[in-house]
Amino acid sequence: ALSYEAMLAPLDDFPAFAMAFFQQGGRGANVTTPFKEQAWQMADILTPRARLAGAVNTLHWQNARLLGDNTDGIGLVSDLHRLAMIGDASRVLLLGAGGAARGVILPLLEQGCRIALANRTHARAQALAAAFQAQGEIEALPYDALDDHTFDLIINATASGLQGEVP
Repeated sequence: ALSYEAMLAPLDDFPAFAMAFFQQGGRGANVTTPFKEQAWQMADILTPRARLAGAVNTLHWQNARLLGDNTDGIGLVSDLHRLAMIGDASRVLLLGAGGAARGVILPLLEQGCRIALANRTHARAQALAAAFQAQGEIEALPYDALDDHTFDLIINATASGLQGEVP
């Protein structure tokens, strides 16, 4: 029987924790903040979307090798469509430039969304926007320029709010 359980990995040694899980018979794992970029580095094989995202939220043990995938974006876009929250040319403000943001950018761009990316460290937002420039319309904006723009949807991909508090 297959079971699905939450496990708390130590902040200082995720790779060893994950490998011990797989060596003890684990077949797959969902990975969340702050481990998505480490999971990407651990994977022996990356799906194209994980490779482009630079982050992995799903690890699968397959033939003694780790397959890394990123399903953040396709899951989010599926829900946004189901709820009729996005359409072609929707203007999306994406807050954050870490693993969660990296995972949702390509699926949003593939849907025709125009993305404005803002991050506490503007240089990181600029680098991330540049990495996806060939896939669609994406730009990095500093926080102090956001008032000059309008958006159809705001997505919080920051760690702010993870503790259950409104950011």
